[in-house]
Amino acid sequence: MKPQPVPQGAESRIQRYNKRSAALRTARSSWEGHWHDIQQYVSPRSGRWTLGETNQGGKKSQSIINNAATQASKVLAAGMMSGLTSPSRPWFRLMTPSPDLMEVAAVKQWLYVVETRLRETLARSNFYQCLPNIYRELGDYGTAAMVCEPDAQQVVRFYPMTVGTYWLATDDRRDVDTLYRELEMTVRQVVGKFGYENVSPRIQSAWDGARYEQNVFVYHMIAPNEYRQHGKIDNKNKPWSSCYWEKGASEFLRESGYDTKPFVAPRWDVLGEDIYGSSPGMDGLGDAKMLQVREIQQAQAIDKHVDPPTQASPDLRNSGINALPGQTTFVNPNQGGSFITPIYQVQPDYRGALEDKQDIIGRIRDAYYTNLFLMLSQSDDPHLVPEVVRELRQEKMMALGPVLERLNNEFLDPIIDRVFNIMIGISQPLWNTQHAQKAQIPPPPLQLGGEPLRVEYISVLAQAQKALTVGTIQQVVQFVAGVAPAYPQALDKVDIDQAIDEVATDLGAPPSIVRSDDDVAAIRAQKAQQAQQQQMAAMAPAFAQYAQAAKNASQAQMTPGSLLGAAGAMVNAGMPPQ
Repeated sequence: MKPQPVPQGAESRIQRYNKRSAALRTARSSWEGHWHDIQQYVSPRSGRWTLGETNQGGKKSQSIINNAATQASKVLAAGMMSGLTSPSRPWFRLMTPSPDLMEVAAVKQWLYVVETRLRETLARSNFYQCLPNIYRELGDYGTAAMVCEPDAQQVVRFYPMTVGTYWLATDDRRDVDTLYRELEMTVRQVVGKFGYENVSPRIQSAWDGARYEQNVFVYHMIAPNEYRQHGKIDNKNKPWSSCYWEKGASEFLRESGYDTKPFVAPRWDVLGEDIYGSSPGMDGLGDAKMLQVREIQQAQAIDKHVDPPTQASPDLRNSGINALPGQTTFVNPNQGGSFITPIYQVQPDYRGALEDKQDIIGRIRDAYYTNLFLMLSQSDDPHLVPEVVRELRQEKMMALGPVLERLNNEFLDPIIDRVFNIMIGISQPLWNTQHAQKAQIPPPPLQLGGEPLRVEYISVLAQAQKALTVGTIQQVVQFVAGVAPAYPQALDKVDIDQAIDEVATDLGAPPSIVRSDDDVAAIRAQKAQQAQQQQMAAMAPAFAQYAQAAKNASQAQMTPGSLLGAAGAMVNAGMPPQ
């Protein structure tokens, strides 16, 4: 869409963006009541609802007496981190859509190098420091957001957001394609990010006056570029628009763009046309509230049992009653009516109260999938065999499967695509220069032929989902091996080479340990040639004896008995007589 000049009196682009921001605020407002409750009872340090809340250390956990829900939220975040994107082990690999292309040695090696460097880039960046925040926001609020920017020092850098600081919108395919956010920055941060010459006179004045830590409110919008002029390749005409402006300003701090979507906004679960997702925190919120009520009631019952309300004679009002343990209160024996007794007896059912509370905590943990992530450590039977543990894990994974698929599509795939594109953009100009060795990603092999790549996830949770496929292959191979002694032709039915490839792929084995079909064919041809040579070498003595016998026979005199002698020599050489 070609931008039109703004006529006199018409609204500017910043005014349009502010108007759209207000509409997105209204659309988000219906979710905020739920989010406020989750913040109050589950995750008090998350969430920013108004500008000016950043770096505020006030107490926010007054409503939390029993922190079981908070701990369950942390377990879910840690479990998702170690199960999906563990920094200590590979959790993804690159593949090609064509299985035949994956068998080409040069392609397999290039893909292995690229995925290794992708992992190294993510490890050097702040990616793994941001992930726990993302997973907690997903588990608590159902929606999370993070921006991925190129970085001169670490190639990429990630900027996570907390709920309340951003607004989202979806396109006609119901994919999140628009992000508005509020940033609370200091004067020093604004000048460092945008440059002194690009900030407003107010910020310049604060900088000149050394008021570096004064707060500045900045808005940021990322959306498909509706003002793009096709054919131009500058930053303002890229497919994705990115605009920063100071609150109340009429000029942009920065107007630029991206070739690919620079942010991710994963959602735990989405119903229909909803923009924001539902979450385990929403499922367990009622129990989290009830747990605080039960904790207060139990504490009150204990207090009344240990220190019950009492009644006493009026004449004891000024006698100095000492209710501490082991202390004595003196009364006049002539006043036999003086007494101190409980108003009523409280006999709490401690066992029943504890069971009720544990039942509530159990429901909270179920909502947060705590039993899945702590299944092995919480197992009552230390003698469980691996097969039983595997079956239990697969059973638990059935409930989490749809969530993992959504996270792959809305979170992990876009992150890997974004980082890969940034690395390609840095590397491509170096490929045909003397600095080609410094490229982040080497040139692709010619055999790849411009084929698109796909991502295969090999994390612990991904492998748990694929374990059923691996188990099926193993059962088929074992069955065929069992019937092969009676029916040898059954071995012709199974392609063992392909079975090995499938199992290695599902288990995430490094491609360097599984040879390609071309390499296997060459090895087998070489072995066949060696076997043929060994067979010929073993037969050489017999052929030599036969040749000598034939020579002797041709030179023999045709005398009585000579023919028999020649035939005997041929028989001894192992050849039939002529």
